[in-house]
Amino acid sequence: MNAFSTKTARVGLFYVLLCALSLGVAQHWRLAWCVDFRLATLRKLVQDERREPDVLFLGSSRTVRGIRPKLAEEVFAGAQTELKTGLNLATNGTPRHMNALTLEDYLEHHKPPKVVCIEAGDAELLNWPHQLLTNLMTPMDALRVMATSPYFVPLPRDYGAKMKLVESGKGFTLEQRAWRAHWHMELGLKTLGRGPEDIVRTVFNCLANGWNARGSESFWRALRNPNFAFEPPIEERTVQEQIDANGWYHMDPQNEILRLGKTKVLELTAKRSKQEWNAKRRSDIFRGNEV
Repeated sequence: MNAFSTKTARVGLFYVLLCALSLGVAQHWRLAWCVDFRLATLRKLVQDERREPDVLFLGSSRTVRGIRPKLAEEVFAGAQTELKTGLNLATNGTPRHMNALTLEDYLEHHKPPKVVCIEAGDAELLNWPHQLLTNLMTPMDALRVMATSPYFVPLPRDYGAKMKLVESGKGFTLEQRAWRAHWHMELGLKTLGRGPEDIVRTVFNCLANGWNARGSESFWRALRNPNFAFEPPIEERTVQEQIDANGWYHMDPQNEILRLGKTKVLELTAKRSKQEWNAKRRSDIFRGNEV
């Protein structure tokens, strides 16, 4: 009997193909990068074909906070090298395979940089899929995951139990291999499923933003915004000003509370009673510290 002779099988195949097509569209328009404003800003940086740095920086939060291309450019100039400019495309909590997907996406729209700097460290030791992996994977990436089963366990909490099985000699039995292949297939299908999800979420976000801005001059601009909430926590203008002025971006709000941490929080809380703090809104408490 033909495997697709039944109606259920044909519907299932049609759904998988629809998901793959939707994922391809979502990847082309970078809708998967719109899960929050930080990634949406990076999406625009990657898509900007006018930006052709000599050096591209990729990595995790260490690179986000520790590498400032403005300073790197000063080093380049002092060393009298052919390198002139740099761009930081690192994202928080990102291991090397995520950087590889980001680099692939970047190279589709730009000339190859002269140098690519990739952070290597603790983030490389992940034996499980990163939470943002499906956001950047293409249909071919999904099939590759199914075929190669590159990850050891599906979730961080499973790692300890799996290592005990390995130590006892039971970590690579037929049962364990089948389990590993099974959840890698689930991961691949989850990636394909992100296509329709990204498209539906983007349409909803645009409509919701337009509804919130109805009757105002910003209605059409809000209607085209694929990120939920028309006013982002970190405005694109602020990020762009940082890039234009310094050659780097800093995605975290630069205020005393974040820079000085607990010391500053205790200093602020000591100025008011608990009842007064509880009676005030957050916007009032932190007024003047917005980005």
